[in-house]
Amino acid sequence: MNVQNIWMCSECGYRSNQRFENDVCPQCGTTSWQCAECGFMVVASSAPAVCPECLVSTHFINLTCYIPDWGATENDRLLYP
Repeated sequence: MNVQNIWMCSECGYRSNQRFENDVCPQCGTTSWQCAECGFMVVASSAPAVCPECLVSTHFINLTCYIPDWGATENDRLLYP
């Protein structure tokens, strides 16, 4: 398998050669969400309606299923400054 074709759970590290169904990790059963406004992270089966930290954002970025070593993205810079 090519490294760029391996999807990995940001919560438990589970790896797969295909994207997780509904972005829910088949091993730990969770999805990681990050508030687009303040960066607060939540692990839940679905994103909250309102951010519990800033009480503003209704937009959450799904961080569970990603391809490692893709290169830095704006989300990477927010998570790993």
